[in-house]
Amino acid sequence: MELDPQSNVLDSLTNLRERSLAYCADLSALMHSAGVDPGRTRWTARQLGVSPNVIWRIAKVIASNDMLTNARELPGRAAMDPVLSACRERGVSEEIIEAVNASLVAYHEAVIRDFGSRRALVLLLSGSEGEDITARQEKSRRQFFEGGCAIWGVQARVRLNQIFVTPGERNPELLDVAAIPGYIGLRRFRCHPWPLAIIGQLDPLQQPFPTDPEPLDPEAETVDGLPLLQEFCSKPLPELRSSELDGCRRYDWVGELGGPDTEFDLFYGLRIRNRFRSREHMRESGINLSTTLTTPVERVIVDCHIHRSVNVALPPTVQLMDRMAAQAPGDGDSSFEQTALPISESPREIGDLPNGAMTTHAPMLPRLLERAFDLIGHSADEFRSYRFEMSYPPYPAVLVFRCRPLD
Repeated sequence: MELDPQSNVLDSLTNLRERSLAYCADLSALMHSAGVDPGRTRWTARQLGVSPNVIWRIAKVIASNDMLTNARELPGRAAMDPVLSACRERGVSEEIIEAVNASLVAYHEAVIRDFGSRRALVLLLSGSEGEDITARQEKSRRQFFEGGCAIWGVQARVRLNQIFVTPGERNPELLDVAAIPGYIGLRRFRCHPWPLAIIGQLDPLQQPFPTDPEPLDPEAETVDGLPLLQEFCSKPLPELRSSELDGCRRYDWVGELGGPDTEFDLFYGLRIRNRFRSREHMRESGINLSTTLTTPVERVIVDCHIHRSVNVALPPTVQLMDRMAAQAPGDGDSSFEQTALPISESPREIGDLPNGAMTTHAPMLPRLLERAFDLIGHSADEFRSYRFEMSYPPYPAVLVFRCRPLD
């Protein structure tokens, strides 16, 4: 069923989406404050003394940006009461518990008022054209992911990147960009080198940086110049080997394989000062912020944090750029159109940072953001933040947040 954009149904769905995202954000804050990880379903259920099924549902909706999944799985009052009681006993504040109660009531009242029941809402969403397109695309991407893992013998659970755009520290008329890219759950099944990071004078869109990238943390321990954020990396780290390639330094994962269940996490931090040379340039072309995808991963999560003083149109759009057929694109609109890959996912705004950024796919993310805001010298409430999330993203590709100039 294709929904009429002018209908009240679409307005109701928009309102319900906002309420479901608020409920999910409050559930994330609850789990974080209770010191548990719903991604570890049975362990969390034992810690709280509740049903594993409830924890599985909480994990599923926190990780999802899908209204149909939320309509099916968001726990109701009967399921949540034991969870809230257990969290209260673990010292979670009444403010957080009341926020969960309030968002739960708001979501269910909206469902009953606009759709009659959860069952009716599920039937409506199951028949929408968009859900079918999303499911078909994800099925195709998963097949590509599984084939890539078998061919190249490498995979990761999550490709994560946190990007920050701030007024220039040395010149407020310019803009600095900081980034914390990395991987969660890296695994390798063959002993050939695999690139994990490439740092140089060009961004993934082949645009030159005005200054050399520098460590986000000046005191970070480096591996051949790669400024690792050690508190978020596995210990011991996999062996890395660097080499020069076309003016860039490439870091390959080498060395012996671990056991069949061995996984690694790896994160590093960079800052590009004066990334956007002038406010005039920004007004003409906006801002493009990119993340490379070169490794088979189960999920990509990119959060883009734009300082409120930056004069661009929000929310941003996201495009996925092909790097298999198009190796050296330009920065203009025509290049984006020619190399864009089909996606149905879109970015969503996230708030109440750092806790509001929590996801079961990256449970350490609130801590990482606390560290990031400290390093860049700004507080979380100075930013508007947007998340793009996709399962089994295609590769090689570049994921680009595009912040267009204001009219």
